[in-house]
Amino acid sequence: MRLWPLIKYVEVTILKSNMILEGVVFMDIPGTGDYNSKRDEMWKESINKCSVIWVITDIERVLGDKVHEVLLKESIKAYQGGMCSDIALVVTKSDKLQLEEYLRERKEKHKPIENKHDAILERIATVKGKKSRGMKSKLRRILPSDSEILTNADLVYTVSTKEYWQEKYMNKEETEIPKLRKYVRNIYLKEKKKLLMDYVTEAFGIVLLAENFNSTRDMVDHYQQSGLEGFVGDEIKALEKEIEKCFAQLEQPLNEGVKKAKLSHQKAFSQLLTRDTGYQGFHRTLKAVCQKNGVYASRIFARIDFNSALAQPIYDKINPMFTNIFRIQKGTRASLKPCLDMFKNSVQEKICEVGKKSQGTSDRCKLNFFIEETNIILRTLEREILKKKMDVYQSLPLSVQSDLKPYYE
Repeated sequence: MRLWPLIKYVEVTILKSNMILEGVVFMDIPGTGDYNSKRDEMWKESINKCSVIWVITDIERVLGDKVHEVLLKESIKAYQGGMCSDIALVVTKSDKLQLEEYLRERKEKHKPIENKHDAILERIATVKGKKSRGMKSKLRRILPSDSEILTNADLVYTVSTKEYWQEKYMNKEETEIPKLRKYVRNIYLKEKKKLLMDYVTEAFGIVLLAENFNSTRDMVDHYQQSGLEGFVGDEIKALEKEIEKCFAQLEQPLNEGVKKAKLSHQKAFSQLLTRDTGYQGFHRTLKAVCQKNGVYASRIFARIDFNSALAQPIYDKINPMFTNIFRIQKGTRASLKPCLDMFKNSVQEKICEVGKKSQGTSDRCKLNFFIEETNIILRTLEREILKKKMDVYQSLPLSVQSDLKPYYE
């Protein structure tokens, strides 16, 4: 019985579990979309809310099947434009191996294999090496060379739940489940630390506000008379100019990408429309593509997205610069975050300067309140920028779709 659309998703809550830390949410997203348009929208919304994305496939499919490659490609897009801060490939059933067949097909025959345990570990090393190199190669094309994800020692995890419990051919460490747990714990602690810092900052701001509640009018007067109001106004104007310079860096790669997209549009269409299995009934698929404004997830064919295909050459050109502008770790002078940090530091230094001239304790309390308010405002702004970043990054195919809508119709 099909329960869609009566049940859109199922949520399972595990109480007091030693296996899963409190607050960690695992979201199972099937594939790269769905032929049902509503489920397709849910998939896109869901993947962009994830702070970490795992692409899961089993050991027998990972070297030949292309489905996980498509999933990795979509995950990298989400990393680039969404809330995602890390990506990993999780390969399951790492113990599943026919020893005779493996020995017959293995390339490194000069190295003797003593038993199934050694064969499993050799295959794991091969898979991890090949897939890690492939993922890093894809990420290097779109990310700055010093990006945190590129320095990760582990991008691929090969796990076996069966061997974790039975330990017939592998010990617990070799199943990599303890390593995967540690990875989840580190992500959890990192996110918790961020939240805790935000809560403490906001709570401290509320305490300072309560202390100065009766002198709110005096605080406004103090803010104006001390010269802070005029100084902050000037700094905001300076910040606007720096941000304009920051985004001006996108203009050249954007123009180059548009030129490349114009030259390669026929090739993009040709790749999407070529079918190895013949074209019987394909006209109905093309009709569905046009009816859905260029995007169609078929039950039979691979997903067709004219808009994203046409926008891809633009993404290829802007990706490194886009990532550099919006990067959070190791910000450079070309990034947006150092502009905000410079603004915050400049304003807070001015507040401290005014504070040194103030004699009264109440005045210093007011200035401490201004400093904490600056921290809160900037943190809120950074979160808002992260949300808007997603809209900006996804605007290219939407723009293409809007321009082509009359032709689809």
